[in-house]
Amino acid sequence: MTEEFLHHIWRTRQFNPANLRVTDGRALEIIYPGEHNIFSGPDFFNAKLRIGDQLWAGNVEIHVKASDWMKHRHQEDEAYGNVVLHVVYEADREISARGNVLPALELKERVPGKLWTRYSEMRGSKDRLACAGSMAGASSFTVAAMLGRAIVERLERKTDEIRTELLHSGNDWEETFYRRLAHRFGMNVNAEPFHRLALSLPFRLLMRHADQPHQGEALLFGQAGLLDDAATDAYMSDLQREYRHLRKKYSLQSIETHAWKFMRLRPGNFPTLRISQLAALLTQRTQLFRACMEMKTAEELEAFFDVQASAYWDTHYRFRISSKECVKRLGAQATDVILINTVAPVKFLYGKMKKEERYCDEAIALLEEINAEENSVTRLFSAQAMELRNSADTQGALELKKNYCDRKRCLDCEIGRELLGR
Repeated sequence: MTEEFLHHIWRTRQFNPANLRVTDGRALEIIYPGEHNIFSGPDFFNAKLRIGDQLWAGNVEIHVKASDWMKHRHQEDEAYGNVVLHVVYEADREISARGNVLPALELKERVPGKLWTRYSEMRGSKDRLACAGSMAGASSFTVAAMLGRAIVERLERKTDEIRTELLHSGNDWEETFYRRLAHRFGMNVNAEPFHRLALSLPFRLLMRHADQPHQGEALLFGQAGLLDDAATDAYMSDLQREYRHLRKKYSLQSIETHAWKFMRLRPGNFPTLRISQLAALLTQRTQLFRACMEMKTAEELEAFFDVQASAYWDTHYRFRISSKECVKRLGAQATDVILINTVAPVKFLYGKMKKEERYCDEAIALLEEINAEENSVTRLFSAQAMELRNSADTQGALELKKNYCDRKRCLDCEIGRELLGR
């Protein structure tokens, strides 16, 4: 038996309600079980109960054994002074609080055995999803509700990192957005060096050269440490000349060349191409943050991010190495990754901080417009007959897997609770 399971039993009242009595024999009526508290202090706040002839309003504490009250030293904590009922699986001793015997409800003979068995099986499952094989039995309403809750939780979790960035930028939204955008241009493999690149080259400095695309490229490639080798063509030589001048003018310090990873990447994801595409975006689109916040549809944003690397990269993937001619555009898949992982979370945080719900709604609506992602996690849920229609659903599924399934939080998941109740 676990306290977590008993919390679920109390919250959902999935125990035998016949002739409820506290351990001293008085009748018990549960008018309201209270608000579940996930922080420190009593487990349920503001419960309403009738014990005997007395109506009580206060807190409820839950333990597997009554003696756990002493083991957890609640008798020394004033936060437990307003507990009006002690709910326990086994009442192995009498507990006093503030000089009075604390009323206790013992659930040992009231918990359905099959319910505990099903929960134990889910908790002990070796499958990647504890409810594998039974998830298809959950109602579409419950699945949709849980995915909706999970996508909001995922957005809120992602915004924690953006809040930190915003604080470090002096609450400059444009600078913050630029840094998060650069981070995402690196996808997963080169995200960190891209972020370091953005930190080394402030957005305001870049904007001074927004009308000179070649200078923007020189600054980005130079700060990336990718102009350190001897030039073998006119393009690289021109970039080096521009960068030497600008580095001296602004007292810049580049990051290390070895930070960039090319191995096991598709050529289209090489950091050289992504840097040139980022330079094109920064020089062709000014006020990135404000523009993206005011765009409401995926179609508008996809057009906004439709940029391509400069002409040199039509015949190159890396400096000095020629390749078959091909225009290097920022593709639809890369754009979707940016919209999902940068634009939507920043828009969501902006709405939260400015108390303008429309931005939060637009962030979720944007995800609903983007096609569903395909990866090992989404395939896992699809195999359980979960319909993932768009990226809001797939992002919700990723959050569900990471923060609920992997941690076996079945009782905190609406899908798990429904399946358990059946």
